[in-house]
Amino acid sequence: MKAYSIGIDIGGSKIRAGLIHNGKVLHTLETRTPKHKSNFVPTLKKLIASLARGKKISRIGIAAAGVIEGGIIVKSPNIHYLNNFPLIKNIGLYAPTSLVNDALAFARGESGKKGKVFAITLGTGIGRAISENGKIKKIKKFEYPEHWEKEYQKIWDKNRLAEFLGLHLAKLIKP
Repeated sequence: MKAYSIGIDIGGSKIRAGLIHNGKVLHTLETRTPKHKSNFVPTLKKLIASLARGKKISRIGIAAAGVIEGGIIVKSPNIHYLNNFPLIKNIGLYAPTSLVNDALAFARGESGKKGKVFAITLGTGIGRAISENGKIKKIKKFEYPEHWEKEYQKIWDKNRLAEFLGLHLAKLIKP
């Protein structure tokens, strides 16, 4: 029987999950992020069960914004009910499961053997991570929102948003 993996991205407005085999995404599901904690775990379990149906799952990787320590979301900047939430313990183990910061997961996926990668994720919040020579650097300040993120979340005009992001993101990448 083939072994598959499941990848889950927990965002402030939606949760995306994918079934993966040999590095290829075979199927994806998406749902709105629940407004209440009581619906959160059942939503994740439903996504996992739907993707795993009839397949041997070898591992599950979960990415979420904020401060992650072990299987716990210590600080979630956009889903406050997840602060100090032991996610891995609560979803149960269908397979070995890891939980990482979403920007770190993105940087890991894009990192090469040589050089530097500065990864930026744009969503409800803004994630940042750095990879150097294939190794992810854990930079504590990147786990917390920038002071200007609340303003970013309120901009709906695409031209104003592009200008705003250009100004603020440039500050992040200056040496």
